[in-house]
Amino acid sequence: MGGGGAMQVASSMVQHADSLALLFSLLGGFFMGAYPVPIKAPSVLKVEPHPVIFQFYKSFWVFVTGWLFVVARWWLALSPVYIFSWWGIVSALGWIPSGLCTITAVPLLGVGMCVAVTTSTASVLSFLVFWLVLGENMKEHLIFGHKVYVAPVYLICIILGSAGLVYVTRTSRSGTAASRQASVGLLLAVLAGGFSAVQYGAVNLGRRSAMRAIGCDEDPSTCPDEFIEEFNNFGSWMASFGIGAMLVTMLTMAGAYGKYALCERDDLDKQPSKAPKLHLRTLLLPGTAAGLLWCSGNFFQTAAVVRGGNAVMLPANQAIQLVTSGAFGLLYYREVPNLRSAICWCFLALWTLAFILLLSQVRTNPVLDTLLLDANRFGKRISFAMFVLSMRSMDSDYSDLISDGNVSFKHEEVVVQVSSAAYGSEMWTRRV
Repeated sequence: MGGGGAMQVASSMVQHADSLALLFSLLGGFFMGAYPVPIKAPSVLKVEPHPVIFQFYKSFWVFVTGWLFVVARWWLALSPVYIFSWWGIVSALGWIPSGLCTITAVPLLGVGMCVAVTTSTASVLSFLVFWLVLGENMKEHLIFGHKVYVAPVYLICIILGSAGLVYVTRTSRSGTAASRQASVGLLLAVLAGGFSAVQYGAVNLGRRSAMRAIGCDEDPSTCPDEFIEEFNNFGSWMASFGIGAMLVTMLTMAGAYGKYALCERDDLDKQPSKAPKLHLRTLLLPGTAAGLLWCSGNFFQTAAVVRGGNAVMLPANQAIQLVTSGAFGLLYYREVPNLRSAICWCFLALWTLAFILLLSQVRTNPVLDTLLLDANRFGKRISFAMFVLSMRSMDSDYSDLISDGNVSFKHEEVVVQVSSAAYGSEMWTRRV
């Protein structure tokens, strides 16, 4: 009876964790999907601000909220309080151009279309970076006795879906000028997705490089507290990223003002309105809204991944974000004017989203990767209990979700069968 009560409590805790992770994902996806909406506000379009000016308001709030995490650590007497990371600057070098391209693309292309293209591009490029640059393995599928990779099929389907979205959006707009405008917006949205992939790739590359430099890449449990805090998403990392965001933004603003001051001095004397202006009264509210929405979205999406694991919550975050931005574009801004085009747009958006989700699942499972590492480390002599303990020492997102399983070895293959809240009951094999 006591054992049954313990099982019920454990089951309740797992369900609570799943529900909380889903709540975080819903909030994060909504906030991140809604952050481009103020960019297209009529008051913003009326003053036609320079993209770097609107980005300044976003970067300011990223800087402020990043340091709130450090203040919270200081208040709670956690140590170390703050460890600066140069990789935060590198990540910001990708985020600022992505933001500038998004700010320029949204008025030209629309909220829903811009986010759909940006998300698709970022997903494809991030996948290619992890696969071809960082060397992550892809899942193999056995079809008619042959091992095949399905990832290229998913990539092609995402590209076709994005192309279909572009076609529907362009055909729903009449006139050569509108078509040219959409083409420019499309190019900028693709660039925004590319820079976004650079931003997130820098985080992973920086973490791996730092682990190799410290010498804890083979056994992450030996990494010092300073390293862990340096890349803490709810601590030093966001503060370092905030510093990078403000630094890159201010340098970009200086470049924009320098361009007008040095290259177009005569034009400035005649038309001073061309110089970038803060438009404080007009942009303070929408700029603050965009900045806080992005910060809130980033916080809750990260919390969802930490709570529920990468495999489940990353696709959920992307799905909710895409649906939110699409809903604002279709229902609030009426970006697709006729019903037929709107139906086609929704179908193609769901098509693209489905293959984005499928693509996110083709990387090999982190649970099995950890098992392979342990199998090599312990000479193929490892129990399931030892495997779970090692997972927890590596601060894995999956360790607390594992409820049962076993590990066995057959010839040169390691076999793991795991029951977990994230995956259900599955079996994986890998050559050792």
